[in-house]
Amino acid sequence: MGKEANPNQRTLHLTVEVSGCLGECAHCWAQGHPYPPMELTDIERVLEEGARFCRSQGLRFMPFPMHEVLMHPDALRIIRLFYSHADGKLFEPFTTPGPLLAQRADWEEILGCLKELGTTTLWFAIHGLDELHDRVAGRNGAFKETATAIERAKAMGLRCGTNLFITSANAHQIPEILEFFRCVGMDEFSAEVVSYNCHARGREHQALRPNLAELLPYAQSISEATMWHRDFWSSLDKHTEGYYVNHMLANPEPGETTWPDPDPIHIPIVCRSNFDLRVGKAGSRGPLYGNLRKDDPQAVLRKAVEAAPYSYLAWCIPGEEVPSPLELVQGWGNPEGQKVYMRAWDLHMRLSDLALGKVAE
Repeated sequence: MGKEANPNQRTLHLTVEVSGCLGECAHCWAQGHPYPPMELTDIERVLEEGARFCRSQGLRFMPFPMHEVLMHPDALRIIRLFYSHADGKLFEPFTTPGPLLAQRADWEEILGCLKELGTTTLWFAIHGLDELHDRVAGRNGAFKETATAIERAKAMGLRCGTNLFITSANAHQIPEILEFFRCVGMDEFSAEVVSYNCHARGREHQALRPNLAELLPYAQSISEATMWHRDFWSSLDKHTEGYYVNHMLANPEPGETTWPDPDPIHIPIVCRSNFDLRVGKAGSRGPLYGNLRKDDPQAVLRKAVEAAPYSYLAWCIPGEEVPSPLELVQGWGNPEGQKVYMRAWDLHMRLSDLALGKVAE
């Protein structure tokens, strides 16, 4: 498997929580945390049931292991297992925070396996240099371990890329971070202002959202150094809260008066580590449809798929009546706000929290 498939075919995206993480990164969209790994035989059963269901329903099957597959003692076998069931490319790029490639004795086997399966690029996450990165990762030495992982990947002939998550705490380090990327031979990077995640950990991280004045001195050097988000970095003044608010109030578009319709093609489902099957992704989960160990797996999967399509808003802010984006901006937006948002959606999520009383101004 691991084959090319029709991208327009209705697809079941089954995230399986096979193993936890070393710690709890502050900016983790998936809310990774330490928890015991699933047994290999249980993982095999979940994937076999998912594949059987998709064959019977004419669905494309794209399973993915979470949270950090390299935490699992059988990581090599699990990587091959998921790849064998995927109706499309998997692990390209292969995403990992990095430290486990510095810790595992079998790192060469893991990287060799990934190359064999067609992976060309490893994708890391950088939250600043040295102790600033360690603070977000929640572990001393995490930055040095990630640097070691990058070195090992390059030595095995793999390309390296990373998300650079920029906050008010690390913005001043941007010149030094770009130099670090040059020194380690980083092939590409995506410089991203901290995004909004509607969960407790994400809300805490919003205090570190940078403002326009903190980013402007570095916008040109970032735009010249990366192919990602160049339009954003070349027009930062059009990405402040104030700009979004004033623009929407003056020129509301049809798409801003209602939330987006659910995606009819992609069906996102999570199998928790306790085998509960829920709609959503690893970091945002919605309704429970049953348990793949206690209940009939085919019936549980059918119930979940029949409830699709799903609205991202519904499982990002479950069980709440949320005003439209335009109503949020009218009622809670700050026309003078200088905090920077990469996309209007991030601002809408923060304003939703304000409207629902989930976070203080």
